[in-house]
Amino acid sequence: MAVSSTHILRAFLWMRWRVFVNSLERTGARDTLERFSIATEKLGPIVAFVLLIPSSIGLLVLGLTAGFGVATGAWLIAIEVVRYLLLVALALSLVGPIIMPSRDSSAVVRLLLLPIPRLGLYLGQAAGALADPWILLTVPLVAGVAIGLAIGLKFAAALIALAAGVGFLMFLTGLTSLTASVVHLLLRDRRRGELVMFLVVVLIPIVTMGPQLLLRSERHSRKLTRAERAALPPSRLEQFVVRMAPYAPSEMYRRAAIAAAASPLDAAVPLGSLALIAAAVQAAGFGVYRRVLDMPVSLGTRRAGAFGGLWNRVVPGLTPGASAVALTQLRLGLRTPRGRASMVTPLLMCLVFGAVIYRGVGVPKSTPAASPK
Repeated sequence: MAVSSTHILRAFLWMRWRVFVNSLERTGARDTLERFSIATEKLGPIVAFVLLIPSSIGLLVLGLTAGFGVATGAWLIAIEVVRYLLLVALALSLVGPIIMPSRDSSAVVRLLLLPIPRLGLYLGQAAGALADPWILLTVPLVAGVAIGLAIGLKFAAALIALAAGVGFLMFLTGLTSLTASVVHLLLRDRRRGELVMFLVVVLIPIVTMGPQLLLRSERHSRKLTRAERAALPPSRLEQFVVRMAPYAPSEMYRRAAIAAAASPLDAAVPLGSLALIAAAVQAAGFGVYRRVLDMPVSLGTRRAGAFGGLWNRVVPGLTPGASAVALTQLRLGLRTPRGRASMVTPLLMCLVFGAVIYRGVGVPKSTPAASPK
């Protein structure tokens, strides 16, 4: 099994290399401008990788400082910076595949004709996630923490931090693959893709007005001082964040690294929890990826819905001809996400503004009129 896996890996690498070389070769079917465009597209990731070298060196130095500080117990501010950087990488791993869907699963479906197990295809996609900038920059950061602990003569803690770093990277790659597969499943079906785009178009204006719904402020209220703001009780959102923070993978990595420096046995719980979460995310990513491979490439056929007989009715108060024109315009508008958004958004905006006014946000209180003397 190891030999066949090695042969599959070598075949993948050779295929990638040949595709890259063939795209740069001079052919009569391509003019100079097209060859320049293809070369720019292929060489762009290489140039970006070169530009990431200074950032990788800086993150490696930060990891070394954080690991040595944890080992000596003198500099704990560096591990806090690492903690927040890993949290940013975690957020980008979730949002990045949605904003930049770079993995085309339709091309992977052709590889099913080859004698390659589906687990091998998934591992190839998960390994390709390491090329994402936010994951690629995480590698020197977690490696630097382990090396810094070893420099501080905490060798057991260094091995535990290295294992925790590998588990965190497995979680990031699994989360990226899972998100990319879910996006492909949603957008592959035409009707689901239109529904997703409709929700995105409608929810963006509502989300931007979310803070106005959550804040309770008055126009004539005075501004609170810093001491008064500090004395206010925490909101429900803050309480939820505080309760869920220990379960974040970045927080588990930090707890494992710090606890391992004091006692390796204390790091068993966060390290085991991180490994369990990473394995669960990888298993979920593999399950969704198998669904992507089993699903047809295109599902654009539209079926008659449950409201098929609605368009033949007559609107009360209108003649049959006017009713037919009105229902036809409504049906044409509802065929596209933009048309649905243009019809539904005004109603939702009225509901949102009504909720804002009902909560009294930005509306001054009415003062009683002075009685005449």
